[in-house]
Amino acid sequence: MTDPWHRLAETLGDRLNFQAPLRDFTTFRVGGPARVLARPDEVGELQALLGAAHREGWPIIMLGGGSNLLFDDAGFDGLVIKLGSGFAALEGVGSLVRAGAAAASAELLAWVLERNLSGLEGLAGLPGSVGGALAGNSGAGPGGLGGVVTRLFIMDGTGQDRMLAAEDLNFAYRRVDGLPEGAAILGVEFALHVRPAGEIKASLEEFRERRRGQPLGGRSAGCVFKNPPSFSAGRLIDECGFKGQRVGGARVSEAHANFILAEAGATAADILTLIDLVREGVLARHGLTLELELKAINPGGGVRT
Repeated sequence: MTDPWHRLAETLGDRLNFQAPLRDFTTFRVGGPARVLARPDEVGELQALLGAAHREGWPIIMLGGGSNLLFDDAGFDGLVIKLGSGFAALEGVGSLVRAGAAAASAELLAWVLERNLSGLEGLAGLPGSVGGALAGNSGAGPGGLGGVVTRLFIMDGTGQDRMLAAEDLNFAYRRVDGLPEGAAILGVEFALHVRPAGEIKASLEEFRERRRGQPLGGRSAGCVFKNPPSFSAGRLIDECGFKGQRVGGARVSEAHANFILAEAGATAADILTLIDLVREGVLARHGLTLELELKAINPGGGVRT
């Protein structure tokens, strides 16, 4: 451990861990250790962590609720950052709402409902944090959150705070283009609109109802694959007969074929092998190559597509 990490360990205490098991921080509950996992609570701590990792040449992963990530069994040979409560503030003026990246999506929904503000109902029933939802442009439909974002607050790879206007970004299907390389999302500003509470609750229930067919209570990472244009990935997988298909401790859900469940003893290798099996089957039958929606991270920081 080099001197910068000694100093950071003294500053952060039990909020910085070496060889931290990543299975404890993802909904799949699989994956090996992170070289360093840190939970900064303030901007200065985050700047110091990013600076140390950049000087070492380490890859960096920002971790939200861990609901759409799959880490390799060998772990992650770099820095994993999970923002702490200092980055979870919720505040608003009129219909403009600012949310910290570490705030839970469910907490944000409850907060805006109390103020009769509408525009985020598409997050209903989704786990995870605001930062993770932004990074994956989560929500209902291909537009995701992008339609109500006005500004994004980030820390770039040099450790500088920056503000990006919505027009500087491209909110595409399950991704955001235009972020500087190595940027950490700190928070977001939404432009919402006032609506009667009863109508908002009805809309929230509608989105929750859409998701009731998804498996509950199991260890999954949400939808594994993106929907190809004009197709449902779950339906394509189902038509190939993959519901219930197993590889080791990984199983395609019988409730929704676009979910993979990790059972006792499952490994990341089991899940990846099952992903490949499903993709090959869909390509052979339908001539379509499914693109991953979850992020499968290899030890060096690369992401499978």
